[in-house]
Amino acid sequence: MGTQVVTGYTLAQLPQRLPIANSEVQVWQLSLEPAPAFFTALYEILSADEHERAQRFHDEKDYQRFVVSHGVLRVLLGKYCDCAPQELAFSYLEHGKPILNGGYATQFNLSHSGSLAVFAFAAQHSVGIDVEYVKRELDYQALARRYFSVNEIAAMEATPEHNQKQKFFEYWTRKEALLKATGEGISRTLNQLDVTNSTLVINQSDWMLQPLQLSMDYVGSVAIDQPQAIVSEMSLAL
Repeated sequence: MGTQVVTGYTLAQLPQRLPIANSEVQVWQLSLEPAPAFFTALYEILSADEHERAQRFHDEKDYQRFVVSHGVLRVLLGKYCDCAPQELAFSYLEHGKPILNGGYATQFNLSHSGSLAVFAFAAQHSVGIDVEYVKRELDYQALARRYFSVNEIAAMEATPEHNQKQKFFEYWTRKEALLKATGEGISRTLNQLDVTNSTLVINQSDWMLQPLQLSMDYVGSVAIDQPQAIVSEMSLAL
C-alpha cells in the first residue's frame, strides 16, 4: 500500500490512452471553476439522461459543475477504455452505483463538493471515492452522534478540539467512499460501519481506505478492495 504523486496534466495534454496496472488506483482531482471555454463540447458528449439530470439544477453554478465533472469523467473513461467518450453507456445498480456497459473491466467513481471534483479508476477492483468541502457550517458533532460508531466517536473526541472537524470529515469520507465502492449506498446502517482503521473486511473482502492529498479546504478518501494497491494521484486542469 502506498501513494505515488504524479505530475498534473491539462485536458489537452492527456495521452491517447491511459494505462493502469492491476495493482493501481489512479485518482484525479479537478477544479470546476471557472467553467471552461469548451463547456459546450463537454455538454455535447453527455447522454440524454445526463442532459436531463443536469437540467434539474436551478443554480447555474451547480448546473455547470455537473456538466463539467460528468463530461470530464467521460473523457477520462474514454482514454482508459480506448473508445470515444460519447459512445460510453452506463447502467446503475440497485443503490445507484454506475457501471460501464459493453464489457469494459475498468472500475470508476466520481465525487464533487464545492468547486472540486475527484475521480478514481481501477483496472478491475471495486473502487469508491468521496470529497467534502470542510469550510461549510454544519453541526458535525450531532452528525457524529447519529452516524458514527462508538469507536469513531471516541477517537474524534480524543482529538484536540481544533482538529475534531477534520477528523469528522476523515471518517465521513471513508464511510462514503466505502459504501460507494461496495454499491450499498446508505442502505447499510452507518453507525455499524467502523472506519477507524484504514483496512477492514466487508462482505468477505479486504478493503483499503486511504486519504487524498488535497488543499486544506477539502478532505477526501478512496476505498478499494485491494489492500496492497498503489494510489497514484494526479491533477487535471481545464
